Amino acid sequence: MRIRRILMGRGSHPAKFMSRAHFNSMAGGDDANSCHAGKLLIACPGLRDPNFQRSVVLLVDDNSQGALGFVLNQPADCKVSDLTILDAGEELLEVPVFRGGPVATDRLVFASMGWDSEKRCFSFSTLPSAGAAESACRRGLDVRAYAGHSGWDPDQLRDEIDGDTWILSSPTPALADPDPESIRQLWPRVLRDISPYHHLLSLTPEHPEHN
Repeated sequence: MRIRRILMGRGSHPAKFMSRAHFNSMAGGDDANSCHAGKLLIACPGLRDPNFQRSVVLLVDDNSQGALGFVLNQPADCKVSDLTILDAGEELLEVPVFRGGPVATDRLVFASMGWDSEKRCFSFSTLPSAGAAESACRRGLDVRAYAGHSGWDPDQLRDEIDGDTWILSSPTPALADPDPESIRQLWPRVLRDISPYHHLLSLTPEHPEHN
């Protein structure tokens, strides 16, 4: 499979697939753990990097080699069929594409996700191939595609969290809402769920310098 049009990349390359994560993340977990896989990184209002401004990142890997995650709230306003030449069913071709981060933007990664309301549990699984993604679509799972991912060197993420670049939090049911407008409003929604103080942060103007 070849990518026809890259969102943020340097050219057209054979698309590759990652299978890096499969977990169930319980809401309300202990954020003090040194491993933050399964947690959310919520951009602080002062973060101005255009790749991460007002972003909500799901961490899928965090170990001594570094950390990896996907931005959840940056829809690319296109679908898989717009980016690839792929012999697949209509369900897969209609899967929405998101900007997962600035790393390896020539790679398209499929993932399924969902929220279990009884267990208060968020599940996220990257899928190793287009065939696996198509099978997940046929089973009625919520499948999304990510162009690129987000990555941090060892200790880099911890330094950014300690430096008030990111707010660390647990997943909420809002992550599984497929409505496009809800996805765009994910940043203030997840902040409001944390505390009254974070609710106030969610009201911060996007461009305070213009006020």
